[in-house]
Amino acid sequence: MAIALCGLLTHQRLTAQTTQTNITVANVTPSEFTLIWKAPAGSLPDVRVFADEAGTQSLSGQVGVEPFPLHTGYPGATNAFERRASKSFLRSKTTGHGLQSARVRGCAPGTTYYFQVVSSSPAGTNVNPRTAPLPSVTTALRNSFVADSVQVLMEVQGLDVAGRIVTLSHSNTLSSIAAVVGDGAGTNEVWFNLSELMSLDGGNNFTPSGSLRLVAQVLGSGPDGGRVLPVTVDFAGAFSVARSVQALVSTELVALTLGQTVLQAGQTSSVPVSMDSSVPLGALDFTFQIPPGHLSNLVLEAVAPEVDPAKLTLQALANGRWLATILPRSGQSLLAAAELARLRFSAIRGVPSAFVPLGIESAHAKKSDATVANVALFRPGRVVVVVEEPLLEALPGTSDSRSVVLYGKPWFAYGIDSSPTIKGPWTTVLKVALTNLSRTLSLPRGPEAQLFYRAFEANTSPSELQIARRTSNQVDLLVFGITGTNYSVQAAGNISAPMQWHDILSFKLTNSFRSIGGISTTNRETYFRIQAP
Repeated sequence: MAIALCGLLTHQRLTAQTTQTNITVANVTPSEFTLIWKAPAGSLPDVRVFADEAGTQSLSGQVGVEPFPLHTGYPGATNAFERRASKSFLRSKTTGHGLQSARVRGCAPGTTYYFQVVSSSPAGTNVNPRTAPLPSVTTALRNSFVADSVQVLMEVQGLDVAGRIVTLSHSNTLSSIAAVVGDGAGTNEVWFNLSELMSLDGGNNFTPSGSLRLVAQVLGSGPDGGRVLPVTVDFAGAFSVARSVQALVSTELVALTLGQTVLQAGQTSSVPVSMDSSVPLGALDFTFQIPPGHLSNLVLEAVAPEVDPAKLTLQALANGRWLATILPRSGQSLLAAAELARLRFSAIRGVPSAFVPLGIESAHAKKSDATVANVALFRPGRVVVVVEEPLLEALPGTSDSRSVVLYGKPWFAYGIDSSPTIKGPWTTVLKVALTNLSRTLSLPRGPEAQLFYRAFEANTSPSELQIARRTSNQVDLLVFGITGTNYSVQAAGNISAPMQWHDILSFKLTNSFRSIGGISTTNRETYFRIQAP
């Protein structure tokens, strides 16, 4: 993590600040304060403010409440529309991380305010706390001149950090300050003004000197939330109205991923075991589970040169669970981003086709000095095993498109049925020639809001001919028929009697279909048919 510092601005005096479970009070000034709390994603925040602890004297209309307060949004926005769009994006990301925030404005200096935070969603409205006594915050008495104000630009590492709220505090300050990642900075950066920190006794602005160790906490749910990061800032040197100070702060983030593959019964394949880490590692182990009955002969093979093959182990546990251990060679470390190993296996014959999940249950990592590293994220893998039955997988898309992935035996013909209900009736909407283990298909869209699909091995008797236009004078033909049967493709220039058909190609089907490309059509109209002798 890198921090760039520069100076400016003045600040205020804080007399009291309160933090309650699940509610944090920050950014207290003589005229406002900010509340931060956790709530379900998609909720709308609000604050009820009172003049008394019992919550009987409402200050509605006397103070204002601003949900999801921001400064400028994306700093690269060139017009008002882009700024509004960037703020809307950050607010949606904040609530997506399970966070709510609201700024209470129009307060009087040195005054105590009591509050309840409100989170509203279609599921209902949650008020916290529901009953008295209510938590409180006392605003600062006044703004005071800060001679040497410093601003902090912090890079927050992680997989999804935009919109997260980060708090910054010090052991000798009364309050924390809070900011949103991406507000006034890059999408992985957060900006603070250290002049907003107040001394522990509440009587003065905090006056830093020497080397200052601050604590930044990344809020929100998910693997990047809850991290506490040390931040060191050096204040040595003479005063300057504007200055730049450089510091380095590192974070620990390890992500483990198992890959995906498709294979046919009796085949052997593998999935990658990949790691993305912000620190070099001295050891990595993880436990994963495979449902029984589809994969066998599991082996872990080293890929990265720093992985020691002699120390690579894969241990079978109970109930389909496995423990994998990956260690580096002597004097080396597991590097930041690499495919470390491959998990190899064979697909069992004589079982139904299936999607086989490779679910990671737990993962542990140690740094090169043997201290524990934070494995913040692990992504499971998957193996698609094709035996006899086809498999169908829906793909997410827009409301105007419907796409699926068909898994099946290569060089077999399959049909796709659709129905408005799971019970039918079913209608065949597509016949597909599969040349590989899988194929992505766009399905015709009907008026129904919901459709169910199923796949089946198609009956290719009687024979069938599909035509697709390639250019203005060429077409592609797809012939479905019985394997081992001789067929002739014939063409005619019109269908008026007497029709004159002539052979353009004769062949013997070695599979249930054959693709014939680039058939020239010089006539204005050309008709095709398939015949068996």
